[in-house]
Amino acid sequence: MAEGAGGLKYVLLLKDNMSGYVELVACVQATSDEVYQSLLDWFKRFGVVRQWVSDQGAHFRNRVIAELQRALGAHHHFTTAYTLWANGTVEVVNREVLKAVKALLSKRRLRVEDWPRVLPVVQGALNQMPADRLNGMSPLTGFTALPGGAQLASILHPPPRSGDHDGRLGRHPGEGAPGDSACSTGRHAF
Repeated sequence: MAEGAGGLKYVLLLKDNMSGYVELVACVQATSDEVYQSLLDWFKRFGVVRQWVSDQGAHFRNRVIAELQRALGAHHHFTTAYTLWANGTVEVVNREVLKAVKALLSKRRLRVEDWPRVLPVVQGALNQMPADRLNGMSPLTGFTALPGGAQLASILHPPPRSGDHDGRLGRHPGEGAPGDSACSTGRHAF
């Protein structure tokens, strides 16, 4: 990521693989302290997770995180280095986040450095949009039993202005085919 306000440069992605619920944590540095604090924040809200999966980045594979893992009685599995598919569910979300951030910055005519401002909207959209893998339930509902849905769709896809039309089957910009989500998988980065 480009450096954002307050020196923010990284996004730590925490994901519940069962529901698909994600948290996006903007960080100044990719350090064990950032990971440690983010894990504690997750655990205090949702309970301790006993199975962790991460890549072998120095911010995950270190003494601080190993001590936390031992103290909690958790198992920390490290994916094979340079095999992105080994933690594919996170890699897919990373691509979705990048695509959504880029789209929101462009749509709102914000600078690349403003990415931290749109990160909460992206997280909300990812968690509240119905998911095919959950039979139309949102990750938020699958994870917390709170109602989800497309409440944020109007932020990601505001109603078209008069005369806006993209020529695709009579749809206006921001309207997808039935079953499309606001944040689809893409290979775009900024």
